[in-house]
Amino acid sequence: MIVILNPALDSTDVEEIRGKMMGVLGRGRTSPNKVARNLFYETLFSGQAFARPIMGTARSIGAITTQDLRDHHRRFYSTENIILSIVPSHDFPQVMSWVKKEFGSLTPLTPEPSKPAVVPVESVSQEAHHELDKEQISIYAGGMLPGATSNDAVDLKVASSILSNRLFLNLREKQGLAYSTGVGARFNHDSGWYYLVISTASENYETAYAGLIAQTEELISGGPTEDEVTTAKNQIWGRLMSAKLSRINQAYYLGVGEFLGHGLQYDLRLLEQLSHVNPETVQQTAAKYFAPKSWVIATAGHKE
Repeated sequence: MIVILNPALDSTDVEEIRGKMMGVLGRGRTSPNKVARNLFYETLFSGQAFARPIMGTARSIGAITTQDLRDHHRRFYSTENIILSIVPSHDFPQVMSWVKKEFGSLTPLTPEPSKPAVVPVESVSQEAHHELDKEQISIYAGGMLPGATSNDAVDLKVASSILSNRLFLNLREKQGLAYSTGVGARFNHDSGWYYLVISTASENYETAYAGLIAQTEELISGGPTEDEVTTAKNQIWGRLMSAKLSRINQAYYLGVGEFLGHGLQYDLRLLEQLSHVNPETVQQTAAKYFAPKSWVIATAGHKE
């Protein structure tokens, strides 16, 4: 709450944080995984805000002034631009009186901030590589998805969970190709994206990349088993319910749900939607979005 209402933006604190961020950036420049991840987003979202690294760059961090931070706070920390989610232990009138007292001093925003850019739901096959003097290489491969409220979103979550489990079992455990591997599906308002990631020894690059393609095409052509679908659905629901055991996480997910347009009853709708997911719907959805021919591929490390 202090950050929202009374942020400490003096020059000493700013310089301390700037130094820490520069240190993180310096260490990240030699990490194949972090470099490949940034390169993936830069390529996938070319020309858009999501292409820029969240941490920023040495140039952008170095250029930020204390006044820039104050202007940013004034523009974005306002009544029109805040989602306040509360999971209270007190009655509603008491909570609202506290909210009005603490947040009533926030001033309306003029003008309103720009809305997030809508990223078109399409993927154009591209490749990008950053050579590093390392004996490892990291691969990110993926593409665009529809938004959080799409009819395909829940099937995509299940499909990505199944594919992630297959990569771990077949490429890491059975073949020993990966230091780490997995699949992620992320959703915004009107668009989403997915990625397959694997970090491996440089001499295993071709085999590891071929493995990503083979596992994806196998899911597309053969579909998942009933057991895989059941396991993935249980993982998705179980992780969500486990995360929401604490009040702070309950409030967090309420805020995220409001931001994405899910509404207050999303848990019940998600449970209902999961009940309709089956091997056929997962296979159809994977075929629709996960085709390797449309992948954006980013690699970092030593490519032999």
